Parts: sequence; C-alpha cells; structure tokens
Amino acid sequence: MSRSACLSRVVFVVGLLWSLTGAPVPAAAEEAPPAPAAPADEPVEVIELGEVRVLASPVVEPTVTTRYGTQVSSVTAEQIEALGAEDFASAVRRVPGVTISRFNRVGSFGGREGGAVFIRGMGGARPGAEIQTLVDGVPKTVGVWTHPLLDTLPVDLAERIDIRKSAEPVFLGNASFAAFDLIPRRRTLPGFETRLRAGYGTHSTWTQSFEHGGKVDRWDYFLAQSFKRSRGHRPHSAGQMQSYMARLGYELSDVWDASLMVMGTDSWAEDPGPVGEPTPERERFNVDDFLYVFTLANRTEEGEGEVKLYWHDGSINWREEDGDSDTEWDNYGMRASQTIWPWEGGELVVGADLDYIGGEFINRDLSGARLDDTKKTFRLFGPHLAFSQTFGDPDDWHVTPSAGTRWTHHNEFRNLWGPQAGVVVGRGETELHASYARGFNYPGVYAVVQSEMFWNTGDAWRELKPETVDHFQLGLGHRFAPWLKGNIVGFINDGQDRLVFVAPPPPPPAFQNIGEFKTEGVEVSFDITPAADWNAFLGATWLTTIEPRELPYAPRRSFTGGVSWMPHPRWRVNVDGQYVSDVFTLNPRFPGPEGEVDSYWLFNGKVSYDVLPADGNVQATVYAAVENIFDETYEHRPAYPMPGRSLMAGFDVRF
Repeated sequence: MSRSACLSRVVFVVGLLWSLTGAPVPAAAEEAPPAPAAPADEPVEVIELGEVRVLASPVVEPTVTTRYGTQVSSVTAEQIEALGAEDFASAVRRVPGVTISRFNRVGSFGGREGGAVFIRGMGGARPGAEIQTLVDGVPKTVGVWTHPLLDTLPVDLAERIDIRKSAEPVFLGNASFAAFDLIPRRRTLPGFETRLRAGYGTHSTWTQSFEHGGKVDRWDYFLAQSFKRSRGHRPHSAGQMQSYMARLGYELSDVWDASLMVMGTDSWAEDPGPVGEPTPERERFNVDDFLYVFTLANRTEEGEGEVKLYWHDGSINWREEDGDSDTEWDNYGMRASQTIWPWEGGELVVGADLDYIGGEFINRDLSGARLDDTKKTFRLFGPHLAFSQTFGDPDDWHVTPSAGTRWTHHNEFRNLWGPQAGVVVGRGETELHASYARGFNYPGVYAVVQSEMFWNTGDAWRELKPETVDHFQLGLGHRFAPWLKGNIVGFINDGQDRLVFVAPPPPPPAFQNIGEFKTEGVEVSFDITPAADWNAFLGATWLTTIEPRELPYAPRRSFTGGVSWMPHPRWRVNVDGQYVSDVFTLNPRFPGPEGEVDSYWLFNGKVSYDVLPADGNVQATVYAAVENIFDETYEHRPAYPMPGRSLMAGFDVRF
C-alpha cells in the first residue's frame, strides 16, 4: 500500500469523526461563565464548602496536544499508586498503544525480552532500541546495548511518566521514534513531608518505600528509597529491586534556580526458562547504576530554559549457563534548551545536546577467565531549532503552524537532519492537529562489540547507516459535554534502513541495513467524569503491520480502561482492565520466529481506606489490591506463563 493511500485512509477516518461532532461546543462547556455581579446594595450570601476531592483519571491523564502537533500522555504518581503498579512496566502498560514483555512479577530480566516496553509496535529490537527512556529529560540507557533497562527506572521515585508516541527528532534527538520520560519527585511547597509505605502479598512479595522532603526559604530537598522483592510464581523467577534518590535545589534569584539530583538502582532477576525446559539456577541478570543530573533553569515573562549536565554509569553482570558477561557503561553529556516568547502567540525554541554514549563489554567462561572484551564510545552533537506561531483568538478560531529541525553530528557515522512540522487548528472545544517528522536512530556500540568480538569482521560496522522513520499523524479532540472528552489519532510509520541480523552461508554473520517496516493505526480514548467521586477512562488502539506482517510485539487490537470511585470520603475503589490481541514475538534482528502468544484479558483492582482523615496532620491509609482478578492464563513470551491471581495488602502513612 502506498504512503498516499495510507494517509488518505487516516484523513478519511478523522474527517468522518469531525463531521460527527457537529457544531463546536461553546467555550463555556468546560468552564461556566462568571455569574453576574450582585448589586452593591444587596447582601451577598457566602456558602462555605467542606473539603472537595476530585478523583483523577484512573489509568492515564487526558492526552495533551503540544503547539507542535504532537501529543503527550502522562501517568502521574497518584495513578501509579491507584493502579498498584510495582514497576515501570506495570505503570505504563495501561496506556493506549503501549505493550510490554516480562518474565517475573518483580524484577526485569533485561538480557532478553524479560523486561521491555513497546509503543505502537516500536521498541522490539534487541540489542538496540529505537525508542528512548529518559529521566528528567536526560537519556538513561545502557551505553553498550542501548535498549532500556526497566529496573533502572524506579516508579516509586516518579512524579509522573510522560509518554511520547510519535517521532520527535527536534526534541528527542537520537532514538527519536518514541520516548518515555520519568520525571522525579521534588518538594515545591514550603514545609516538610514524610511518607512510609509497606506491603506484603502472594509469592512472598513485599515492598517498602520511604520519602522525606522539605522546603525552607530558597532551599528545597527530597530524599527517597524503595525496596521490592519476590520469590516469584515459578521456580527460578525471583527478583529484587532497590532504588535511591536525593535532590537538592536552591533558588539563586527570582529568575534562576539550580538543583542536583542523584539516583541509584541495584536490582537482579532470574530467568525461569520455558515451561518444561527450566534454565539453570545460576541464570541471573544483575544491574546497578547511578545517574547524576545538575540543572540550571531560568524563567521570565519572555521565556524559559535550562541547561542539564548529566553522568550515567552502571554495570550489568549476566550469569548464564555457559559463562558470565560484564557490561560497564559510562554515558555523560549536556542538554541545553531555551524557549523564547518574542511576541504574542510566538514561540522560538533553540537548543543543543552533546552526548557521549558507550562502555565496555567483557565475556568470560565458567572459570572466570576473560575471553574477549571491547570498549567504545560514540559522540553525538545535536543543535536544534523550532518555531511556532498562533494566529487568531484562542477562545475562538485559531491556528498554530510550526516547523523545526535538528542536525546531528556523529563521530563515526554520517551526519543527519531530522525535520518535523505540525499544525494545530481549534475552535471552542474542538481541536484538530497534524504533524510529520523524520526520526532517526544510529547503530549503538553493540554493532562494534558484535562485529569485532563475536563475528571477527573488523570495522565492517562503519558501513552501517542510521535507521529512519517517516511518521505521519492526524488527530481530533472534542469535548462533547462537561463530563465527556474524546480523542482520536490516526498514524503512519514508514521505516527504512532497519538493522537486521543476517547469517548467510558461508559465514560470517553481520548487521545489514536491509529491513523496512510500515505500520498504520488508529487510537481512540475517552475521559468520563460524571461526578466528582467518579472517573473513568477508555482507550483502544487498532494497529496494522503492513511490512513485515509479523512485526514483534505489535498487537492488532488492544483496549484499556479503568474506573475510580469514592463511595465515601475515606474509601477509594480503583478497577482497571486491559485486552491485548494475539501478538508475534519474532525479534527482527535475529533469525527465526519465536512464535505467537494468545490474546488475553487482564483485570486488576485496589481498595483503599483512610484510617485517619485525609485533611489531618497525620494521614494513614490501608489497602488491598488484586492483580489478575479472574485468574487469567496469559504470557508475554511463548512458554513463559505469567502469575495468576495475586494479592497484596499494605499501609501508607504520611506526616
């Protein structure tokens, strides 16, 4: 199917839904108009209301459309808590268009697909990954293999997780096909806070976390720690996760502030192996890392910006049946961006990124003797520029066109331009957006490691080219009533020069830029708030993989939803569900399909009770949570069954 035909289909779907919305709802639909002022000689009745608590969306925040025609979905700390999410994968898997793969209840086996996340079918490459994982806007990934390590992304320390499902080369740079960005917590209000949480559940699973923060005058600080462990639902499926964070901030003036954040993790997970073919007891994936981020930020009436200096180092020890391997990485660099509002409705973004990404891989036999090792670092420099301008009345018809580009210089591979453009058109409660971008993803250090160490092909890796994707997106958002908002997005991804592992006779094997992929899909979501004590979310994604047909972890249909209910000021009930259709687990960088896993429905629930009132100086909550309520049999990888019904109970104290 041609690109124009795919785009025509998306235009038709969005145009049809636009026509179904009818006339735009007046702007007053979301906010009631101010009441007429009472005459000066009439007394005004003042009604004092007690505490009003409005529930947030149970699964994900309403999707936000940016000035650049792209969209951002967010999962907040409150939603992570309501979902009972114990790790990164369980926190984001309810987001429309996001699917996951895992082996264990606690801990991600990052050496295979035992801990992975995918966005609209992208992110399935191992080694390597075409999507980014960031913390506070800086990359957090293993510098040699470049794919995400989920245990280094602790959700207990997150204020929210932002998900960008479209290619954004200007703002994301390399691996710009899509991104997850974990925004850490910080103390923003004067005073102090302390929080202690603990829980215990099925499979000897227990969790514990501690937080303390404060803000005095110009200073603020935040300390956090968490620990999770489980013996697992199968033999050799145990896991453990530890994380730590410290943040210190200081307001230098009314314009400038500075902060230093340190985040560390120390985790391990076992691979239970396929049913009937368990892996040896020694099969374990250990990872630990530290991330240091210094931020200097500014904000005035004319603009805002920041400079971030970061250093991320870590190590992996992968204990396998026939030996061990060690990966040590050392990533560091700078992220700088300044947003300028030169006149009313205008926005100019200028910035530059400098990233050093790399490390060392060491292979050992069972005796511990070193067999091979390779060390390499790549340098990427990426200045970027974007401009947008809003024309018209924001309360009536308005249009915001935008355009930008990034130029990336790589010290080993050819330089690249990454353009993107978009437009947002709106009136009242209706908003139409469209965007195009050409994302890119350079080969990682893994190409050097495997060419020089495993395949003995010398510097043949230098002939590789970056992978690219042409991304098209067209969407429509409309508020049908004060309590109902809908959003639909059509998208097309056309990827070229995809790196594919080829093992032709005669050897040696090699990576080659011969792969392509084409996907198109539609995503629909609804936010429903019929009352202050009720909130619901529904989302669905239909994905068509045109080439290859068996694109891994790209389900043709997935649905997600959730309901939050507060039947009493002290009680909260959260229920969420997810459906994922049949999905292939073929890895496109290695020959041979691994098979297909069946579709499944998964429902989870959590009930919380405030033992002490929420408006007191000390707040205490007890909870009980159930994952996989209906004891569904399902798996993310063939012959790797996931846990059945699992229970967890615990408490949460704040003061």
